[in-house]
Amino acid sequence: MTTTTENKKLPLAVALAVGALGPVIWLATVIPGEGLNLPSDDAWIHQVFARNLAREGRYEYNPGERSTGVTAPLWTMVLSETHFLGLPPRAAAVTLTVGSHVLWVGAVYWLVLGIWPGRPRWWATLAACIFALFGPVTWFSVSGMETSLFFAMATLAAAAFGRGRHALAGFAAAAAVPLRPEGALLVAMLFAWWVITLIRERRRANAGEVVGYVAMPLLFNAPFVIQNWLVSGVPFPTTYFGRHWLYLGTVSPDTRIVWSGPLILAFYWYRYIYVWMLGQNDLSNAMKILSDPTVLSQIGLWAAVIQLVRRRLNAGFAFFIIWVVLHNVFYGLILPNFGTAGRYEGCNFALFAIAIVFGAHLILTWVKESPFKIIPYVFLAAALVSAAGSYVHWRMMYSDNVHHITTVHEAAGKWVARNLPADARVAAFDIGVFGYYAGRYTIDVGGLLDRDADKYLRTKTMSRYLKKKDADYVVMMEINSPDIIPLPERLGFYRDEGKVFQLEFLKSWNLNPGRRRWINVTAIAYPRLSIYKIHFLGG
Repeated sequence: MTTTTENKKLPLAVALAVGALGPVIWLATVIPGEGLNLPSDDAWIHQVFARNLAREGRYEYNPGERSTGVTAPLWTMVLSETHFLGLPPRAAAVTLTVGSHVLWVGAVYWLVLGIWPGRPRWWATLAACIFALFGPVTWFSVSGMETSLFFAMATLAAAAFGRGRHALAGFAAAAAVPLRPEGALLVAMLFAWWVITLIRERRRANAGEVVGYVAMPLLFNAPFVIQNWLVSGVPFPTTYFGRHWLYLGTVSPDTRIVWSGPLILAFYWYRYIYVWMLGQNDLSNAMKILSDPTVLSQIGLWAAVIQLVRRRLNAGFAFFIIWVVLHNVFYGLILPNFGTAGRYEGCNFALFAIAIVFGAHLILTWVKESPFKIIPYVFLAAALVSAAGSYVHWRMMYSDNVHHITTVHEAAGKWVARNLPADARVAAFDIGVFGYYAGRYTIDVGGLLDRDADKYLRTKTMSRYLKKKDADYVVMMEINSPDIIPLPERLGFYRDEGKVFQLEFLKSWNLNPGRRRWINVTAIAYPRLSIYKIHFLGG
């Protein structure tokens, strides 16, 4: 008879169950008060593209206008099927992301399982459970975006690579590229690793390697690159032109603070964990008295790096660490502001969870006396409680996200649909949920849809861009705070008003001021959305 501890399926089942329960509990507790909505405006940009793809059969934000302003065409294609079938877009998107999240938890489990193939599977379960409890990770699972599926594919690629499953590794990496273009790092790494291995071992490639590292990338990625090139003249989406200018909001509109974002993982691991991953909350902070999870993570991370350098680390884990570093370098270059790439840093959360368990396992091998062997388990228990604090903290943030999207952006879009002419041309910064409900030609002042907007963003002359685009109205996020540079100022609107145009105020939408204390940064930063009619001046 197979005992509970010997059951090879039970550890994986526990990990997957914890992964599934996390988003389900969030939804069950938030929906009664806030309703079901997607917490990120970017998720609704995908919905606009998906709806138009289902209706017109083309990737377009504004019908009749070709665009490569979508970074996840594969995700958009899946969403378009839900529109084609007439499924509720919110429920369908959340169902897909929850499923992707469970797959990601399973991939983390499989990756850790390969690190210690002779050890009990519960070590892999522990890493997967700590990972699944992180608040940001659960946020991804209900975001309606491609984030969880992308990182599930990336983690799966690393785990498969470590086991010599070349076709599966190549498939996962290649499928990740049309989910997020930076998945090309995975494909390039696998190909380079393979070529170096062939040269070092002086052997011919086998069929699985050729399929995984040559055929799969061509099958998945060639259409993506060709589509981008034909429409926009570059092999990647135009969204990359639309976020470089964000550094203008750091400290001063004319000052660029480089390396203050994702690369903080490498240089300020301790601060990064507490500020972004766990969040500041009573439960996580209380664990500092008993144990600091970043201590375990640092021990595990640097021990793994040392083993990697000495070529003693499991190949899959080594591959994953290198990819995480390169991924952070990539976002450190294109989105250098702290937090702006938050939803694309999921690899960091996975590495953090694995490093905690790796560090505890290492300490267990150091401790020889039985009474002291309990120490790493105490640290792991504290890490679990701290992760639970993160889960609770981010559940509140998720609730804030949904409230902000629904009462401000969605309300504005529905008002425009009812009150503005059908041929109105409306400019907006957040074009997702607003554009989905407004049903009007939308001009993106964030530069995601049009490469030509980049030069206007960099010179803070977006008013001239709107004149060029014949905008009739503009919807602008606003705030009255000395600590945050208002978005209109970043875009040069304040400077140009009265010179290039005059604005006629129509209506505003605000967060509920009587609601409890807000903790969501986006909601606090831009609590008001106002719409103006634009009157351009002569000349």
